[in-house]
Amino acid sequence: MLDIDLTFLPIGDGERSELKELFDELITEGGDNLESLVVFGSAASGDFDPALSDINLLVVLRRDDRDVLEAIKPALTALIRQFKVSPMITTGEELKSSADVFPVKFLYMREQHRVLFGADPFVAMTIRRVHLRLRCEQELKNIALKLRRALISRAATPTARQDMIRGFLPPFMTVLRTMLTMSGETPSGDRLGLLRQAATSFDLPKDELAALTNVSRGEASDLDDEELEALSHAFLKVVARAAAVADVMAEAADDEP
Repeated sequence: MLDIDLTFLPIGDGERSELKELFDELITEGGDNLESLVVFGSAASGDFDPALSDINLLVVLRRDDRDVLEAIKPALTALIRQFKVSPMITTGEELKSSADVFPVKFLYMREQHRVLFGADPFVAMTIRRVHLRLRCEQELKNIALKLRRALISRAATPTARQDMIRGFLPPFMTVLRTMLTMSGETPSGDRLGLLRQAATSFDLPKDELAALTNVSRGEASDLDDEELEALSHAFLKVVARAAAVADVMAEAADDEP
């Protein structure tokens, strides 16, 4: 078996052993075409909840021909089905040329990742501030558009409202983390800590952000229908406020954040 360290994952020893076997299989079948395997997101940051979180996995290939994808398919399929692994499959060349179109995603991945195999693909990656600011504004306005549609089209039940908040809060937090980095701050690794930090830095409502965090963690069972409905609309206002902040952030310092 290969020397893969998975002790950072808060799972049982038996599960960790099975997971390691599948990663070993993936590396073996990938062979010379596999450049890197990288875990990113909550599984790498310490905010991983086995009951709720996926294991985000970056798979970097040298080429993506049919034979290569077919070779790694069995191991990846097993990882997806058995351990909720969510793979992002790319080639090294594609990754290098995509920092301008996925700057927020790649900044987050660069800050929260663990290399399981191969070279660290983020060491030489340059992420420009101008691309970050534009993407932050775009992401926030896109979330606002989707939230408005969801508020109208989805059933106004407590379960539907909670699911909506849980679905939109993670990408919102990713953008806030990026905006804090652009402002010269070190984002908190804790979910509630990060939201409080963003509230202070960008003049966002603290109470609403704390309530959104409680809902996302399933800790808002005491909220009634009206309170959840009001919180859902408050979420939209918070996102719109953050988008307005992103719109006026300076782009002059066009270097790495």
